[in-house]
Amino acid sequence: MEKLENIKLDDLIPDPNQPRKDFDEEKLEELSNSIAAVGVIQPIRVRRNPEASIGKPAFMIIAGERRWQASQKAGKDTIPAVIIEDENALTDDAIYAHQLTENLHRQDLNPVEKAEFINGRIEYLKEQGVTNAIEQAAQELGVSPSWVSKNTAILKYEPEIRALARDGKLRDYSLLKKISGLRSDKKQQAIELIESGEFNAKEFFARKRYDKKPSAKEEQGEGGSVSLAKSEGKEQGKPAPFKLQFGHEEFVKLIDKTGYSSMMDRHDPDWRKASPAIMKSYVEKFKEWVVETD
Repeated sequence: MEKLENIKLDDLIPDPNQPRKDFDEEKLEELSNSIAAVGVIQPIRVRRNPEASIGKPAFMIIAGERRWQASQKAGKDTIPAVIIEDENALTDDAIYAHQLTENLHRQDLNPVEKAEFINGRIEYLKEQGVTNAIEQAAQELGVSPSWVSKNTAILKYEPEIRALARDGKLRDYSLLKKISGLRSDKKQQAIELIESGEFNAKEFFARKRYDKKPSAKEEQGEGGSVSLAKSEGKEQGKPAPFKLQFGHEEFVKLIDKTGYSSMMDRHDPDWRKASPAIMKSYVEKFKEWVVETD
C-alpha cells in the first residue's frame, strides 16, 4: 500500500544505509533554486521510521535524500512523499532495489560509494548463506560478475585514498589509482595537498612521461630477458646512462619488492606467469611508474 502526502522536513531522517554520502554542493544549490521556484516535481519515497519515538522523526527516507536536502536549503517546510506501507515492499531486498534504482546508475555517484554499496549487498547475501553472492548481486544489478569485481576493486586502495573520493575532496577519480601507486612519502604529500585544497595534478605528476616510446635496446630479447634502460644521455653534473638486464624471474622479484606489485595484482592476479609478449608491456608500464615515483 502506498499513499502520497506532504510531510514536514523535520519529520524525516535519511536511511543510514543509503549509498550516497557525498553531495555536490554546486548541484545541490542548483536543485535548491529549482525547488524554490517550482517545488519538488518528483516525490521522494519514505517508510515509517522503525526507531521512531517521542521527539524522533516519524519517517525514514528510502529514496530522495538529495531532494530533501535541497528543500531544506530552499526554505521549504514540507516535501511531497510516497509513504510505503506494504511490509513486502519494506524488506531489505526491496529497499535495496529502491536505492539501487535511485542511486547506483547516477553518473555523479562517486566510485567509492558505489563500491561500498555493492560490497555491502554482497556481504549481506553472504550472511544469508548465499554461496555465490557476487553472481547473485550481479544478477540483481543486471550486470556481469566481472563488472561487479571491477567496480568493487577500488576498495583495495588504502582507506585514506578511498576517503578522498568518498568525502568529495577528490572528484577526478582517475587519479585514485595513480596516487595509490606512489611511494609512501609522495603519497602522503599528495593526500595533504588534496585535503588542503592545494593539489594540482598537472604540476604534481609533471615528471611522468606518458608518451615515452621504448627504444630498440629496451625491447625484450629473444632469450626471455627484459631490459630497464635510462636513455636520457649524459648531461653535465649528472650520472652516465645505465642499463640493467633481467631474466623473467628476476624481473618478477624486482616488482615484488616495490609498491607497484599491489597495482599489478589488482590489474592481473596472474601477471607473474604472463607470456613474454604481455610481460614486455608490463615492463614499459613499470618504467613509467619508476619515473613517476622517482
